[in-house]
Amino acid sequence: MFAVGDASVGEGDSGLATITFTVTKSGAAAGSVRASTADDTARAGSDYVARSQELVFTAADRSKTFSVTVNGDTVDEADEAFLVDLSDPSQGASLADPQATGTIVDDDTALLSIGDLEVREGDDQPVVATLAVALSTPSSRPVSVRFATADDTATRGDYRPVQGQLRFAPGETSRSIEVRILSDRRREPTERLLVKLSDPVNAGLLDQQAVVTIIDQDGREVEAPARARPSVTASTTPRRGRQAVYRFITRGRVIPPRGLDPRTACADGRVRVKILKRRSVLSTRQVKVRPDCSFRARNTLRRPAAPGKVRVRARFLGTRQLKPRSARTHTVTAR
Repeated sequence: MFAVGDASVGEGDSGLATITFTVTKSGAAAGSVRASTADDTARAGSDYVARSQELVFTAADRSKTFSVTVNGDTVDEADEAFLVDLSDPSQGASLADPQATGTIVDDDTALLSIGDLEVREGDDQPVVATLAVALSTPSSRPVSVRFATADDTATRGDYRPVQGQLRFAPGETSRSIEVRILSDRRREPTERLLVKLSDPVNAGLLDQQAVVTIIDQDGREVEAPARARPSVTASTTPRRGRQAVYRFITRGRVIPPRGLDPRTACADGRVRVKILKRRSVLSTRQVKVRPDCSFRARNTLRRPAAPGKVRVRARFLGTRQLKPRSARTHTVTAR
């Protein structure tokens, strides 16, 4: 009796692979049997090379092999299969298992990615930012992925939020997402929004987030004002038999450029206040700028004698939106 067993092989990206089936014989007699391929989900010519062969067994032979050539490709597709049928056994022999399945295992995974984009804001009309979404390799199956915009430094007054689903037809490798950038005549800093991919079907995610950079219409980033605007008061608390305590209170405000919302422009900003005597730094204090762009710093000195005339220097250190410029210095006398 003759029988044939199932087999499988990885497809590969190019070139040829070989899938080998084992045909067995039971019994002591010599004999022969024909093995032939037949289509199932795989197709002869494109997926594998059809063939038919007579296998001859001597009395001592217990098995023979039957090899089929598989064609590699880079198309992402489902696993495919073809059949190997046994027929025409020699006289006196029979077929115990006359059919086997050869599985061609797909090893191509389609990956989705989305690219960053830089766009200039218009003066009067909205500008369309078109982001490319690419599939790394063609797929024989339909591919889909969800997308949605998200705020970064740009908010919903700067662009029109969108969300939806992209669908790739079999063989298609590129689609696009459009985001409308809203226009205004305000001078403002470079801003950014995000476009995120999620929930892919029949594909993986290689790069799931894009950054859209919105450049103001004149093409320049907004810088911070030339200085923080501080005012300083100095006081002392003498202590009998101990060192005197000198306190310098520096209050002020950071003035953002016209057109910027102070509530966001100064966010996370800091001001550094130094007390200097000639070339020596007597005290340094760094404070966070409040949401209304104001700040307050207290520098404390403990000295046996009054430091006399000193310089108080306030410097705005900048934020993600605003760049720092030169410091503002006041001269005060501590008595």
